[in-house]
Amino acid sequence: MRTRLTARIAGAVAVVGVIFLASIVVLAFAIADLRDSSAAATESEQTLQAAQQIGALVVDAETGTRGFAITGQNAFLEPLDAASRNLPKATRDLLSRPATSRSQRVLAVSIADAARMYLEDYAQPLVVTLRKDLAAGRAIIRTAAGKRRTDAIRGDIEQLTSAVRQQGADRIQVTESHAEQALLIALSAGIVAVLLFIGLIVCLSRWIAAPIRRAATAAEKIGSGQFGVRLNEPRTDEIGQLSDAFNAMGTALQHSTAELESQHAELETQNGELERQAVEMESQTVELEAQAAELEAGQMELAETNEALAAQAETLEAASEALLVANARVSQFARVAEALGRHTELTQRADTLLAAITDLADAPVGALYARPSHRREAVCVVSRHGLTAETLPDDALDRESVARRAIDSGCTVIVAHPEGDLRLRTLGADLVLRHELHTPLLHAGETLGVASIGRSDDRPFGADEIQAIEHLAEQGAVAIANSLEAERSRWLADLNGAVLDSTGDGIRLVDLEGRLILENPEMERFLREVLCEGHDVSELTPVEVSAIIAQRTVDPEAYRARITAVVSDPDLEAVDEYQLVDTGRWIRRYSAPVNTRDGERIGRIFVLSETTETHDAERMKDELMATVSHELRTPLSAILGFTELLMARDYGAEERKEYLATVHQQASRLSDLISDFLDLQRLEHSEEPIAMKPVDLREILASQVKLFSAQSQRHALELKAAQDLEIHGDADRLRRALANLLSNAIKYSPSGGQVTVDAVRSNGDVTISVTDHGLGIPTDVQHRIFDRFFRVDSSETSHIGGTGLGLSLVREIVRAHHGEVGVDSVEGQGSRFWMKVPAG
Repeated sequence: MRTRLTARIAGAVAVVGVIFLASIVVLAFAIADLRDSSAAATESEQTLQAAQQIGALVVDAETGTRGFAITGQNAFLEPLDAASRNLPKATRDLLSRPATSRSQRVLAVSIADAARMYLEDYAQPLVVTLRKDLAAGRAIIRTAAGKRRTDAIRGDIEQLTSAVRQQGADRIQVTESHAEQALLIALSAGIVAVLLFIGLIVCLSRWIAAPIRRAATAAEKIGSGQFGVRLNEPRTDEIGQLSDAFNAMGTALQHSTAELESQHAELETQNGELERQAVEMESQTVELEAQAAELEAGQMELAETNEALAAQAETLEAASEALLVANARVSQFARVAEALGRHTELTQRADTLLAAITDLADAPVGALYARPSHRREAVCVVSRHGLTAETLPDDALDRESVARRAIDSGCTVIVAHPEGDLRLRTLGADLVLRHELHTPLLHAGETLGVASIGRSDDRPFGADEIQAIEHLAEQGAVAIANSLEAERSRWLADLNGAVLDSTGDGIRLVDLEGRLILENPEMERFLREVLCEGHDVSELTPVEVSAIIAQRTVDPEAYRARITAVVSDPDLEAVDEYQLVDTGRWIRRYSAPVNTRDGERIGRIFVLSETTETHDAERMKDELMATVSHELRTPLSAILGFTELLMARDYGAEERKEYLATVHQQASRLSDLISDFLDLQRLEHSEEPIAMKPVDLREILASQVKLFSAQSQRHALELKAAQDLEIHGDADRLRRALANLLSNAIKYSPSGGQVTVDAVRSNGDVTISVTDHGLGIPTDVQHRIFDRFFRVDSSETSHIGGTGLGLSLVREIVRAHHGEVGVDSVEGQGSRFWMKVPAG
């Protein structure tokens, strides 16, 4: 039957597919189990995080409450405020997590209730008590009731953590067992499927591949002419049917071949008869052609004789005309060479060359382009004939053009209308040029430019004309190159002069005998205004100038020794620096021998430059590092000392708290110093502008005055602010600048008194001032009060702490807002610091 072989193959494939499908299903169930386990583990971890966050909030609240009880500072209550704000959300997160057991749910509810009751029943009432009666509040703390509550909450959290993690471990163990079983099943199914697949391949090779190979071998034999080959496949399926069809085809081919051989023999007999008849006709045709050739040869001999005589006459006439034309052109070339020699400027030679080319070609219009070799410019028009700047601008070659093609290819380019570029304007209209010729100006393998000419009549350029124009272009290119080289030399001389005049260094070149060759204006200024001030430099020799400079340096003997070393060693290249004793200015001197390109020594060059700013910057950097090191060392020494004490001995609780409070205070001071320094550096070196947003200064002023009013009982802070104080700026930075001014006003009026904050709007600006009635600032140091690390050094301020960075930070913040900052102060009466920022 036809379907017998197909059915066997389909059955084998179905068995293999079912086994593979079963292994995939088993693996899918195992993966789903693993995914469920992973999701459960994630939920458990989120439950633990929520519980631990509650524990951290409670511990922070307990620590902050104790810190407030010890120091009385409101800053220690921030953790309690944060716990009050964040605890409701944390408890909702904990209770919203699904619990897998009733005991876990009970523990979660217990933790949430205990944390809430701790804040509502203990921590918040305790703060109220501490604000009213500090001693009573501390007595409550000593009962350790808060610690017991926090310990109980932490115990519940640990119990919940242990239960959740034990449950996760059990779930993981079960999941791993299921995964191992699924893997084993899938592996077994895979092995069985592979074995079945191998068996299927063997069967297919036996059922299909072997019979097909035998059929292919028989087909090759039939193709080579062995039509008697037959297949012997005693089967009833598709392969058997193929064998029967193949044998029938071989029999049919054998019969067809015999018939074709018989027909081929008959055709060969007929072709032989036709070939015999063709040979006879060909012999008759040859005899007729021989007779016609004899007649034609006689006629050609007569014609050639006549043509030879006419050609000789024309050759003599053409040679005579060519000789006349050649003599005329040689004379013309000589006149052009003489005219080019009479001029030296580029434009004059270009005009002469273009006039000669247009006259030779009888062309009404033309242009000559050249590339100045000393400037980085495109090829431009240097001469026009019959054209204007409107019809042919100077930058005509900046775009695609025929002349540009001639320059790029280095060969003459000839075009006809409408491909040309030249335009002749007559009575306001452009006249069409029918033929154009563009030939490059070549010299020493370089294209200097191009000569372009055009004709308005329909008269193409001939070969002789083209050859003559190219000769003129070659002759003129030499003159153009000489003009360009001369122009380049003049340009280089001007360039050297401009460089010497514009440089900030003083440059002097002397010959081998010490005589002046050249000197730039900066060197003259150096000598006149800096080194030899008060002397007429033009009347002094180099030796006299050196003597005057040596007397003004800090170390004259060292200066003279360096001069002697330079004079005694012509090959010495030296760099040295010296300082003027009267002005303190630093001068750097470089000296080296100067040679030509051929190595010939022509003299010595001296280059002077002032390095005072570099030395000042180095000195300021050293002072900055010393100041920063000192300011950092003071709090670090205190922190290290008290921590060593705490590590060396076991102090009591009160002493330990006192030492830790000192460590915390010094660490805060260190942190503030680093923050101020980094903010100052960021503002000074930032290239990006600050983000400007609408800011209500009244709100900032009110909040800062309220905050600093609570820090000192001896000072009375008063705010006087106008109504409309909205500006565009950075609220955080403006708040910090005002805080620094208020902090300084309180610190530098240690006896207390009135501190007034004023804010007014005038002429598009808002001015904020902070006035105190404290120590004041000496007049001679007021100009340095905003410098980094600067502090007034007096007995009255020595006990006042600070880093000297606050006012510098204020200045940089105000500058970032495009404003101004200043101070008005009288020593012993107080100070008024003000900052003005644009309102828009």
